[in-house]
Amino acid sequence: MLATYGLLGRREDAAKVIAAIKEKDHRGRVAFMDPMTIKALAYWHPFANPADAERFADGLRTAGVPE
Repeated sequence: MLATYGLLGRREDAAKVIAAIKEKDHRGRVAFMDPMTIKALAYWHPFANPADAERFADGLRTAGVPE
């Protein structure tokens, strides 16, 4: 959903999703081990087609997720 909001240009909705994710992050001291970055999200959501992976990354980037 976050990447989709980014691809649709719905930055306000994307910001709300990011805030909700951070609000529910109860990992405490270990949060640094799996930050919400494009690289980390790409690891957990792999794509067989590189073009799909790049489109996903573009959506996340536009939504405001750091590299």
